[in-house]
Amino acid sequence: LAMWNIIESSNYDDLYWHPKDAPRYFHFEPDSDKLSIFREEISPIIRGIVNEMDKAIEIARYLEGIKLTRKTDNTYFRWGSPQELLKQAKEGRIGLNCFHYTIIFSTYLSSIGIKHRLWTLEGNDGLGRVSHTTGELFIDNPQKWVLIDVTHGAYFTKDDYPLSVLELRAELLKGNAGAILVHNIFEHKKTGKHFLNYYTQLLKCIFLRASNDFVNKYDARIRYGMFSKFQRQLDKLPSDIIRGLDYLLG
Repeated sequence: LAMWNIIESSNYDDLYWHPKDAPRYFHFEPDSDKLSIFREEISPIIRGIVNEMDKAIEIARYLEGIKLTRKTDNTYFRWGSPQELLKQAKEGRIGLNCFHYTIIFSTYLSSIGIKHRLWTLEGNDGLGRVSHTTGELFIDNPQKWVLIDVTHGAYFTKDDYPLSVLELRAELLKGNAGAILVHNIFEHKKTGKHFLNYYTQLLKCIFLRASNDFVNKYDARIRYGMFSKFQRQLDKLPSDIIRGLDYLLG
């Protein structure tokens, strides 16, 4: 049972297009004042860096630094906009996961004009027993989508060529893990061939999320509709109930 719209396709071109030619069902984050807090914060960090991939790696390291240096806050996070997620990440709140950190990463990239999109990796059975969220950014040279896992601090190459989600999936499911290099972004994390085994399981069932407009999408008025004024109370409910309310009311 799916409570959202799913568009199926076996055509690679339906999933890999230039951002300027994005299909009607896909929505990127539009430039707005809501992105200014991210742009102002990250601009000094990437000053002088030209390449999109290098910018993304530096932003990933910056976000990891926030996770490592934050003060421990024993309160659990409340779901909200990327701005609210970033604030709570800096506070060290409990419960932020790969989905939230990938949204923050994506919003940083959107704020400086780099197109990014999220993939949900649902594992062997597609039922979320083993699941993970990661993302791809579009780089100009070469013009392609490239996977960067901001949670684990890694990206993948074959023959010095950076791989997209579907390119990595095809290689791993064909048993070509030996040809894949795992590149570590974070110095304190050393991912290797065992990480490819983990990804092989994750990539068996995957979904491309069709909206990247997080600063607007996760506004309380969209999530809860006419009940948005009760956001603080509703956000304290268990996550499965919140998701159900989002579908029914938002």
